[in-house]
Amino acid sequence: MNNLRFRAWHPDNKEMVNDIHIATEYDWSVFSDGDAMAERERYDKWIIMQSTGLSDKNGKEIFCGDGIRVYIENTALDGVVEDDEENARFIINVNGNKIGFQNVNHFSSKTEIIGDIYTTPELLTKQ
Repeated sequence: MNNLRFRAWHPDNKEMVNDIHIATEYDWSVFSDGDAMAERERYDKWIIMQSTGLSDKNGKEIFCGDGIRVYIENTALDGVVEDDEENARFIINVNGNKIGFQNVNHFSSKTEIIGDIYTTPELLTKQ
């Protein structure tokens, strides 16, 4: 992944901001070109999520923290995208089972984002 992309969730404001920039000039800061983050705020207020570099069947970019519906052997499963830092890859957590993206059949043609863990927290109960 050459072009790392991120989005951020602000837990106090309950807002998701796409296309963020992370600056380290003096201290970690997160900002966007849009109005939502026009005023630079300290990094520790935001929850940062990295893009997987993949899109769902509707062309929507998939980020860590997204709830997605995947198909394995023609069975629909709902899970949450996580960063598997130990193995330097992204996984899907389905009811505690960690599934690598390479194990999902027809990824881009069937997979669909069904929410994210911040705006649809009930997805966490499906893990």
